[in-house]
Amino acid sequence: MEKAGGSALSPGLPSPSYPSPCERVSAAVSRCVEPRDSRPSLCDLSPTSSRDPPSADMTSLLCTENPRGEARALYDAQICSNQQVFDNLLLLELRYTPRVNYIETVQRVVQSESRRVCTSWMLELTEDCKFEDTVFPMAVSIMDRFLCLGSVSRAQFQLTACSSLMMASKLRSVHGFPRGIFEMHSNYTINPAQLVSWETLMAFKLKWDLESVTANDFVDHMIARLPAIQKLQQSRLVRCHAHVLAHLAITDASTITTKPSLIATAAIIGALRGLNLHSVSTEQICDLTGAAPSTVEHLVMLTEKLLENYTTNVNHSLQCFSSYPTP
Repeated sequence: MEKAGGSALSPGLPSPSYPSPCERVSAAVSRCVEPRDSRPSLCDLSPTSSRDPPSADMTSLLCTENPRGEARALYDAQICSNQQVFDNLLLLELRYTPRVNYIETVQRVVQSESRRVCTSWMLELTEDCKFEDTVFPMAVSIMDRFLCLGSVSRAQFQLTACSSLMMASKLRSVHGFPRGIFEMHSNYTINPAQLVSWETLMAFKLKWDLESVTANDFVDHMIARLPAIQKLQQSRLVRCHAHVLAHLAITDASTITTKPSLIATAAIIGALRGLNLHSVSTEQICDLTGAAPSTVEHLVMLTEKLLENYTTNVNHSLQCFSSYPTP
């Protein structure tokens, strides 16, 4: 017989009161929704506390991530304005800049035109896949350093470009290339096994020292040291234009042995001229990296010529496309 205040399994002990399934679900949801402390959430863009009631338009639920779910790093003014970081970039670029033009000394099949076509294809592919701006220059840096080590055939050159893009996406991006995209672009002459094997070989030949300093790494640091651009509130626009000019300069074979800081200097000067922003002198920008104004001016003219050719090719393609008969 059961005693008062106890149960049949444990006489003399009070009967436990278990929550119902609905109560357990409600408690779990409240623990997920309610923050553990009063600190605002990192995903909350509003300056109010995370305990504030949501607004009617649900703007308090917006996050810094883009719709694809990529958590990209934001601009850090403390790092870009740190002189020690900038000095380290200038020191490290000497380690990763090719010392010889492999087209003239090492390679037999790879020529200036074939490299230009290959790098232009790499640039278009990274843009179509919506990669970060730093993926393309990193891929070209890996490819150039590997091609300095030995001669490759035409098929191996295409395999080198694909493997360089694969490694660059792993280093500078939060997502990889779509499955089968390299097989499709190579007319199915490259299979995944060859791609993985060649990627391992490239990493071994480069002694697994893949991460390098590129021209894009200097752009933000140099713009942060130009107060005139900050006052005009055009730093974002100048940055975008400088990245485009730097990418076009990298596609030319004459810039293989050019330091990334020099390419970034010419790209910023070309971007300011293209935007009709004359508040910063050429000498002031050259002083940031210690580049000679005459050398920078020659590189600026090269980037402007490449941009003109690129625009002409795009307009010609659009005209050809518009001339097609409509069904």
